[in-house]
Amino acid sequence: GDSGAQALAALAHAPSLQALRLGLALCQIGDNGANALAALKNAKALKALTLNLRYNLTGTSGAQGLATLRASPTLTSLTLDLERNQLGDHGAQALASLKHAVSLTSLHLMLQRNQIGDSGAQALAQLKETPSLTALTLDLDQNNIGDDGAQELGMLKDAAFLKTLVMNLEDNSVSDRGAKALAALKNAPRLATLTLNLGHNQIAVNGAQALGALSDAHSLTALTLLLMHNCIRDAGAQALAALRNAPSLAALCLNLVDNHIGTRGAQALAALSHAPFLQDLTLHLRCNQIWDDGLQAFVALNNAQSLKSLTLNVERNRIGDRGVTGLAARRDSPARK
Repeated sequence: GDSGAQALAALAHAPSLQALRLGLALCQIGDNGANALAALKNAKALKALTLNLRYNLTGTSGAQGLATLRASPTLTSLTLDLERNQLGDHGAQALASLKHAVSLTSLHLMLQRNQIGDSGAQALAQLKETPSLTALTLDLDQNNIGDDGAQELGMLKDAAFLKTLVMNLEDNSVSDRGAKALAALKNAPRLATLTLNLGHNQIAVNGAQALGALSDAHSLTALTLLLMHNCIRDAGAQALAALRNAPSLAALCLNLVDNHIGTRGAQALAALSHAPFLQDLTLHLRCNQIWDDGLQAFVALNNAQSLKSLTLNVERNRIGDRGVTGLAARRDSPARK
C-alpha cells in the first residue's frame, strides 16, 4: 500500500542509481503512495525510470505528484504505467505538465481504462511542447475519447523533434472525423516510426481514405496501422493501398481484421508490391470476405523487388484450394528473374 511506496521512495538517496524499475501493480497504492514515489525526482544520477502502478487507486492528486518527476535534472526516459487507476480527465491534465521536463527524451504513458475523455486527450496533446522529446507512447485504450479528443491528439504533428510515436486509441469512440484529424500526423517534420491503433472504433470508408494520406509522410520509414473490427470495406482497403506511394516507407503493418473486405479490397492491397522501398510487410486480414480470386492477387507480392519479409494472415475467409495454390506460386517465377 501507500506505506510500502513511501518506503521505496528512499531509493532517491541512492547516489549512483541510473536506472530503476519498480513493479507495484495491484498493491492498493493511492494518492499518498504516488506522491511519495515522486520523491525519486531527487535521485541525483537517475536517467531511466519505470513505475508499474497498474490496477491501483491513484487519482488526480497522485497524478499531480507523479508529474513533478519533470523536475528531475537527469531523467531522460520515463515510463508510467497507470492502467486502471482513477485518473479521469483531471489526472490526465496533471500528467500533461510533464511537458516541462527539460531533459526528457523518451516518455511512455500507459493510461488504459481511466475514464479519460476529450478534455484529458486535449491536455495530453500539449506534450508536443516537451522541448527534447523524441519518443512518445500514449496508451489510451478503453477510455472515453471521441473525435474532438482525436482532433487534439492530431496536433502532436507539431512536436518539433518527435521521431517515434505510439498512440493507442483502441475501443474508444473515434469515427471518420477523428481519423481524418489523426492523419495530420503525416506533417510531423521528423516522425520516422508511427504506430496508430484505432481498433474497435467507428472507422468507415472515409476514415480509411483519410488515413491513406499518410502516404504523404516524407520522413516516415515504419508504419503500423491497426484498424481491426471497424468497417472500412473494399473502398477503405483501396484507399490504404495508396501507402505504396510513401516515399521512405520500409516497414508496414496493416491490421484489418473484421472489416468487411472482399476480393476488390484484397486486389488493391496486393498493389503494395509496387512500394519502391518496402522491405517488411505484414497484412492481417482475418475474418473478412476474401475469396480465392482475392487471395490469388497477392501473388503479385512475389514480384516485389525490395520485399524481404512478408506476413499474410487470411484465416477465416472464404478461401479454397484454388486460392492457396495460386498464392504458392514460386518466388523464382519469370517475373522475378
